[in-house]
Amino acid sequence: MAANRPALHTFEAIFRGRLLKDAPPLATDQIRQVGLMIADRRDGPFRLEVASLKTLEAGDEKETNEADSSDSRH
Repeated sequence: MAANRPALHTFEAIFRGRLLKDAPPLATDQIRQVGLMIADRRDGPFRLEVASLKTLEAGDEKETNEADSSDSRH
């Protein structure tokens, strides 16, 4: 299973597929829920497995990516 670990500071405000250019910075302490939208307009089978969701603090990305390289699940 592939791991994707985007850092919160890289998130962009998007509503219904459109970038909100004037949105305020993400207030990570106010996040109460997370949603996923798949909108590639392609018919056909699709599968998404989410094993876990967790937050990373700024600076943790390097440490996490190094750990991924030794993860035997990849």
